[in-house]
Amino acid sequence: MVEAPYHASKGRSSKLLELIEYSSKFKTLWGYLDEAKEEFEVALVLYQKKDDKKGISYMQNELGVLYQDWGKPEQALEYYQQALKIAEELKDIRGKAIDP
Repeated sequence: MVEAPYHASKGRSSKLLELIEYSSKFKTLWGYLDEAKEEFEVALVLYQKKDDKKGISYMQNELGVLYQDWGKPEQALEYYQQALKIAEELKDIRGKAIDP
């Protein structure tokens, strides 16, 4: 699982992207915030490469949650605002209402 971000960055496998997302969430829950941040950033880059705006918005929201948990509200707000902007562009009501 540690090497998943590296392998996902070399390919375009959606399964690896899902693995990164789940791995990052568990690392966040267990307090491994540095590692979770790195994996969320890898997933964000992969979504950007695929031009998947919904995925980009989702990852930005997840990074916002991470920074909020980390006690860094300014960084959290930046990611939340970016996620909200995309959700509004997509008219994604659920994306606008994600509960951290």
